[in-house]
Parts: sequence; structure tokens; C-alpha cells
Amino acid sequence: MDSDMKKCEVCGELYSTTYHTCPFCQEEAAMQSGKPMHRHASDFRNKRGGHAFGVMLLVLALVVVGVGTAALFGDNIAAFLGMRETTGDGTGDGISSIVSDGSNSTSQNYEDPYDPSYNVDASTPDTAVTVSQDSLSLEVGRTAQLSAADGGGTYTWTSSDASIATVDSTGLVTAVAGGAATISVSDGYTTADCAIQVAGVSDGTLTINRTDFTQGVGQSWKLVIEGTDSPVTWSIEDSSIATIAADGTVTGVSSGVTTAYGTVDGQTLECIVRIS
Repeated sequence: MDSDMKKCEVCGELYSTTYHTCPFCQEEAAMQSGKPMHRHASDFRNKRGGHAFGVMLLVLALVVVGVGTAALFGDNIAAFLGMRETTGDGTGDGISSIVSDGSNSTSQNYEDPYDPSYNVDASTPDTAVTVSQDSLSLEVGRTAQLSAADGGGTYTWTSSDASIATVDSTGLVTAVAGGAATISVSDGYTTADCAIQVAGVSDGTLTINRTDFTQGVGQSWKLVIEGTDSPVTWSIEDSSIATIAADGTVTGVSSGVTTAYGTVDGQTLECIVRIS
């Protein structure tokens, strides 16, 4: 028996030694006389000794139940409260943000940026567009049909210089004037090109305005080929003696003799250049 407790010889109950007489007997006598007495909480703790320990056990049990409930049913509870909505396979792929205005709720889905398929346009073709020919030579007034393949299947045709060659929506090319142009086809994602070289109309008698001339260092003279409207490609044998521009202008650099060349419509004409 606890040394702080005493057993009543009358009622047999245990009570604290702090009491001079048994409080249980006093209470019984008070009840019989119609005047129940009021005891402090410490009295009851001493009666059986263990009330505080029981309270601690109850609190611990409630904590364990709460943690287990949150672990098992947390997502469902959150969804019920409008905080989060989970769909899909439960791995987080279907998380939606729920915003409520008090009467209606709206949700917005978010994609995972680490997913390889994130933000990929499903309509993007697997292959690049191609064109049937990558180069083409035509005479003025002639036509040629180009075709496209692969890519997205819907093609748009364009010409880099419609004054040289045009192209319609089917890929039909028409040579307009001598020169070079590029015909392009696009499927909206990729592009393919065809280089067009158009030969001008010639009357068969091409002439150059000078076949031999002399000029000083620093002076210039322009060569011209007549009998065609095709562009001329100019070159010079020795650029240390004279240079020639794309328009046929020759400029003396140092004393000497060299030759200038003009190529057009499959023919090359020459001019001797003398720099004094």
C-alpha cells in the first residue's frame, strides 16, 4: 500500500493521509443529511490514482487515429473540400487547380514540362518537304512543272524574283526574262528550293561594243553585249592589270595587257584591255 494512502476502517476506501478523517465517509454522511460536500479534483485523483495517465492515453490514441486517417484519405478529403482534384493514375499526372467563386468552380489543367511530349504540336510532320528538282534551266517563255513531296502535305510555292520566273499554286514555273531566281516550296514547317536559270532571247548575233581598247590607270570603260536581254557574266584574265564589275565596267589598275570575257546565252565574247 502506498505510504501516502490510508484505508478507511469503516468503508474500506483508500484516501490520502492529508485528510484527518475519511472523506468518503464524510461525503456519505453529508448526503444523508441533505448537504452534499464538494471535493477538489485532487481528491478524486487520490481515490484511484491514475486519472491523469488515462487522459494522456486518450490524447495519444486520438493523435494516432488522426495521422492514420490523413495518410489513407488525405487526397479524398482535400478534393471534397475543394482544395485539390486528383485524376489519372494517382501519380500526380492529373492535378488540377480549383478556384471557387462561391457558386461555381473552374479548373485549369497543368502539363508537366519535364514530360518529353510536353508542348509538342501533334500536327508537326515527321519528314521535311522535298522538291522534284533542285535546279532547272529554261529559256524565256518556257514552262516547267515542279512537284513537292513529304512534309505536311499542304504546299505553298513562291519565287524569289517574279521578274525572272513565276510559279503558280501547283508548282508550274514560267520563265519571264533572262537571269537567276529561286523557286521555293513550304509545308509550313520546312522549305525546299529549286534554283532557276533563265536564258534570254537572242537573235543569234551577239556583239560586244569593244573588242580592243586602251585606257590609263584609274580610268574606266563599260563593256556591253548586244543582241540579248539575258544577264551577262563578266570576268577578267588578270585582275592585277584591270578589274571588271558585274555591270561590265573595266577599271585600269596597272600597266599591261589582259582580256575581259562576257558570257551569256551559252556564248563567250572577248575584249582585249590595254592599260598604259
